[in-house]
Amino acid sequence: MSKTNLKDFGKGGATGKRPLSPSDRDIEEALTRMSRPSSRVGYRVLRFLVATVMVGLIVSTFVGGYNAIRTQHQVSQLEGMLTEQYNPSVKVRFSQLGSQVISAWYNGGSQPVALADGISWPSSVPVTSNGQGAQQTQKDDKPQSGAAATTDQKPGQAQPQSQTKALDGTPVVSNIAFVYGSQTKQPTEDHPNAYVESLTYSATVNGTLQYITILLRIDDLSDLALPALVAEPSLVNPDDVNAKVKADSGPKDLKNWSVSTEQLSQLESWAKAYTEDDRATLKRLTGDTNKGDVFIGLVSGNWTYVPNSIKVVWSKSMNEPNNGYARVSWQIQDVVDSGTKDASGKSTGKTTYKQTMTMDLLVTGKETALLSVIDWGAAGSYEKLTRYGNAMTEETAPTQKQRTSGTQNNGGN
Repeated sequence: MSKTNLKDFGKGGATGKRPLSPSDRDIEEALTRMSRPSSRVGYRVLRFLVATVMVGLIVSTFVGGYNAIRTQHQVSQLEGMLTEQYNPSVKVRFSQLGSQVISAWYNGGSQPVALADGISWPSSVPVTSNGQGAQQTQKDDKPQSGAAATTDQKPGQAQPQSQTKALDGTPVVSNIAFVYGSQTKQPTEDHPNAYVESLTYSATVNGTLQYITILLRIDDLSDLALPALVAEPSLVNPDDVNAKVKADSGPKDLKNWSVSTEQLSQLESWAKAYTEDDRATLKRLTGDTNKGDVFIGLVSGNWTYVPNSIKVVWSKSMNEPNNGYARVSWQIQDVVDSGTKDASGKSTGKTTYKQTMTMDLLVTGKETALLSVIDWGAAGSYEKLTRYGNAMTEETAPTQKQRTSGTQNNGGN
């Protein structure tokens, strides 16, 4: 507050010789001066702080509104993408669980999922540690189904597995592999978001290739509970298991070209060099003149080429002049000690392992006898092949392994 002065209260007010008789205006002005701060700095600071807070509130309000609108837009986009990408004919959730159900059903495993009413698990006799059967006890005579039976069980959690004994006469099922499945919405009065999954697997049943289909139901697709088995595993006929499948003849839009005897010899040289990691020959057969390029073959193992085993599966002319694709197959072999030894500890024999190789090649010079193999890859990769696509450098190429002597000349068919 400013220092009070008697002059503030009218003329002559400071002498004390006559009564103080200020006017109303004098009193008002005096009170106004008294209420003012002694310094204007604090007042300006206060005004600045208030203005800053107000601006901040306005800006934050606009930013919050913008983020809310943007978030809502992103959520709408994601929902649209999920709706477009969701395809019930191929999108299923329980393909792996279904294979476990089939394996346990036929091979005496314990029940991995809930069972719908009317379905009984075929293997219901637990086996104790001494191999004796014990009577399985259940809280209810009627099997539970749906979420009620799996409230505490989440996908990915290990379900307690008790060893069981398969019933007599159960088919022997092995090599179970998922083939296809579909997911269909089947709402009920109690579960408006219920879905069923029909899952089909290929398997070897008593030594014969067979398809097995099971039906699972989840009461709520957004729930993480395990599904219930609503139909027993059933055998169905594979539509194409006995159908005669034509051999792959290459891309239909490209014309065939006939590989000559001389060209086949070039391809055989390449197959041998690739099998035995002969890098000098590989580079020569590519026609690459870059001194820094290195081409490698099979680095692991001690494989050798089986002579006269090269075959051309198909060969196609490319749209580019003098270039073409070829799919070739050949045999390789590895000779190892059989593991049997005589009394002195020396190996008494060797075992030969054979493997068929099939690869796609990109070649150039197909109009000449000495064609060049300029790139290669696994069968089916021909469209991705490019000139010298397998080229490496001395720094990036793996170390060339010394081949074991005595296996290079092992030929035969």
